[in-house]
Amino acid sequence: MKNSESTAELTSDLQTQPVVIRKVFICQNGDCTEKDRARALYERLLELRAAAGLDDPDASGYFKCNLSGCLNVCRDGPILVVQPDQILYRCPTENDLDRIFVDHLLGGRPIPDLFTRRKDS
Repeated sequence: MKNSESTAELTSDLQTQPVVIRKVFICQNGDCTEKDRARALYERLLELRAAAGLDDPDASGYFKCNLSGCLNVCRDGPILVVQPDQILYRCPTENDLDRIFVDHLLGGRPIPDLFTRRKDS
């Protein structure tokens, strides 16, 4: 087999099995909320993920969770974004985070009453 043929086969295999890893970013910049509140939500999300058995990157439903800089909302925080869905949530309470985790991250059902948008849109 020629090198270009094996490369084409590998490329074809990769294209038929896309791997999409969801990512959740929680703003800790401090303009939309206090850093301590953002960190507490981050820790809670890690607990929820672990309790659901989603710490393993090979687990179905696995997602990454990170603290981030400004998400350009600057109100109603803490703010988090779910990627690649590109949904910005205002998440002022732990109960809101629980809803986002169960409904959106586990169930694939976004929660419109918690949506927010960037300050320039």
